[in-house]
Amino acid sequence: MAEKHFQRNTFDDGLIARAIKDKAFRQRLLDDPRAVYAEELAKVKPGQTIPDGVEIRIAREEENVFYLVLPCVPPWMGLDDAAAERIAKHEATHRNPCWGLGDAPE
Repeated sequence: MAEKHFQRNTFDDGLIARAIKDKAFRQRLLDDPRAVYAEELAKVKPGQTIPDGVEIRIAREEENVFYLVLPCVPPWMGLDDAAAERIAKHEATHRNPCWGLGDAPE
């Protein structure tokens, strides 16, 4: 069976949904986001790790505060409409090798 294409937005959405439903998981994610992210990432991409020096932060929205996260634009990618859409959907990444935050660009 072929390996399913990993998409960061789908993975992150799953973590968010779980954190909404599971208070203990939410607290673990808030307390140590890097460790929990790595643990969950290893379940869907065995062998993947997060390199030293990479930080994972949680931005918790409140009733009157929300965040818009702008992804990093890969230096190798042009900035046409199609590329911008791929970046916004996390189908392209600035990480190489792509250690789990989206599969490597084709």
